[in-house]
Amino acid sequence: MISQSTQTSHASGVARSAQLWPAIATLVLLSIVLRTPGLFRPLVGPFATKSVTYAMIARNWATGRAPFWLPTTDCMAGGDRGWHLLEIPVAAYLAGAGWAVCGGSLDAWGRAVSIAFSAAGVALLFVLVQRWHGRRAAWVAGLVLVLSPLSVFFGQTFMLESSVVFFMLLTLWSMEAWLATACGGWACLTAASLALMLCTKIYMAVMFLPLAALMWQKMRTSDAAGRRRWIARAVGMGLVGASPAIIWCGLVAGVASADNPESARVFFSLCRSASGQEFPNPLLGSTEFYARLFKNLAFLGLTPVGLALASRGMLHPAGRRHAGWLAALGVLVLLLPGKFFELRYYSVVLVPALAVLAGLGWESLHAYPRARRLCGSLGLLGGLGCSLWTVLGPGASMRPEDRGVIAAATALDRLAAPDEPVATLHGSGSDLLYYCDRPGWALSANDRRLEETLEACRRQGARWLVVADLTSLERKPAADAVDTLSLVCSGDDYRIYRIAAGDAVARRATVAR
Repeated sequence: MISQSTQTSHASGVARSAQLWPAIATLVLLSIVLRTPGLFRPLVGPFATKSVTYAMIARNWATGRAPFWLPTTDCMAGGDRGWHLLEIPVAAYLAGAGWAVCGGSLDAWGRAVSIAFSAAGVALLFVLVQRWHGRRAAWVAGLVLVLSPLSVFFGQTFMLESSVVFFMLLTLWSMEAWLATACGGWACLTAASLALMLCTKIYMAVMFLPLAALMWQKMRTSDAAGRRRWIARAVGMGLVGASPAIIWCGLVAGVASADNPESARVFFSLCRSASGQEFPNPLLGSTEFYARLFKNLAFLGLTPVGLALASRGMLHPAGRRHAGWLAALGVLVLLLPGKFFELRYYSVVLVPALAVLAGLGWESLHAYPRARRLCGSLGLLGGLGCSLWTVLGPGASMRPEDRGVIAAATALDRLAAPDEPVATLHGSGSDLLYYCDRPGWALSANDRRLEETLEACRRQGARWLVVADLTSLERKPAADAVDTLSLVCSGDDYRIYRIAAGDAVARRATVAR
């Protein structure tokens, strides 16, 4: 029979949960509204190559061209579509599954999945901070994450960053619930979320630091027998959660090995990425690296007011409970300084922890009503302004250099057979190749030996070179080599050339609009 105290505790817990839903719904709705305007934009513009890489992988898996454990792009390697063995892109596969079942635009499905993960991450962060530091801190932390320009931009691209943030927060949430209840269901959820996080981005193994810190706190309050049980449970859970990523990394090492004849099909891999990292990296001794990291966090990650609140939150006594989480992110920056220096999206994973500190910084201003009102007004206005600029600014519309991509791909459909290899030239990215929906090569306009590159493509079956952004091409080293080819089709800022050997067709131009 359930005791009166248990019933009362359960009732109060239900009441508290009911009180959270309006706040969570408000933050989630605001998150979705800020990220939705670009839902149906093509995958062109900033970070297009990264986005279309995951779109290629999703499409090749959804159409049965590749198994999920061998993420496959349309970029040719070893005479076939190349393997991109850097991670198992769970979010991309979810988008591919939705597209395969329901139809529509794969681009929109990829963006929608990112938006969903981003909004779910906001809800999880609010719940966690509410548990840790109360309602006021939770509101501020949630708003900082919702309004973060980095979170807004990469929360609506066909990329993995928003899913990584979600899996990170889900791992922390389920781990705390497991330690509090010793429930096997929470242990399973912790292992599953840990597995998804590590398979999506193996470098998130740094999160074992805060998980270990949580376990240490639990063992300090247990007797000797309890500590032994919890150590055994934690090791078992960790092994179960890490085993999919460990097995897959072993598979990648075997496939990418020089002794493996199939290694020619590896377009990119973890092994190649790891070999390109310097230890220690010279950037760690560069003031420019720290200046750029600060700029990314101050103006793109948190906005200046958010970073000021986070700096104040570091001095809050309650901030000590997050030392393991902050240490893990610090280790990540030290291990991958080149990535954080060159690629802004790596900083997205830093935002949630700093948002928690911003919530604590707001709590520390409780005794200063004027300062709270000033920070609140400036933070909200600044955050909304930065977010709206991210959504509606220059990056929200198609750039002039990208306007020929879709038209060129459509024109190619009238010339090339399905699955016929093609060569594409649009700057140095692969977005044009993705929209051509064929295996091939994304060539670079800066290639001074483009004639030799085209000859190599021709020997592997390519008959067509598709070019977009003609104005930019005129100023590039590849322009002379392109001019020697037979023009077959042209339109608004694109051209299609024949590159087959022995072609007797005279150079001609047929305008296709």
